[in-house]
Amino acid sequence: MREVLCTTIACVLATAFSAHAQDTAPAAPPANDTSSAASHSQAPVTLDNIAVIGQRASLHQAVQAKQMSDQVMEVISADNMGQMPNVTVAAALVRLPGVNGTRDRGNESLVTVRGLGPRMTMGTVNGREIASSEPNRAVRWEVFPTERARSLRQGSLQLAAVRHRCHG
Repeated sequence: MREVLCTTIACVLATAFSAHAQDTAPAAPPANDTSSAASHSQAPVTLDNIAVIGQRASLHQAVQAKQMSDQVMEVISADNMGQMPNVTVAAALVRLPGVNGTRDRGNESLVTVRGLGPRMTMGTVNGREIASSEPNRAVRWEVFPTERARSLRQGSLQLAAVRHRCHG
């Protein structure tokens, strides 16, 4: 019932602001072409759909990702990253429980999950493993800005044979 009320209020506010935006006076058409300008002003504008996405939807998606996962997982949505002063993905990951960071040149750069060390932390972007320039295969998360991330997920797998990289 509460979600229906919130959705109704959001739709009413969205239509009120769109109607307010249309109240402005149209610009004067050029003097030489009045017939085509009159035909354009009479044509109604139809919209396919209006999507109102708020903070509650992104938080719901983050909770749903945690619940649907088959592993222990923490998720940070883009809205949560925007609320905190994070410049890099490493600074955002350090805010998760069980994740510690290693500072290098004043920034968080490497992350340690549950004390295992940076070389035991596997990193993926869109499901693909990240190549590392470090000699011990640790991922430098400081090179990824938070503006480019839609969400961050930190999972703790309890399997011994997850990937070949986890036992190096």
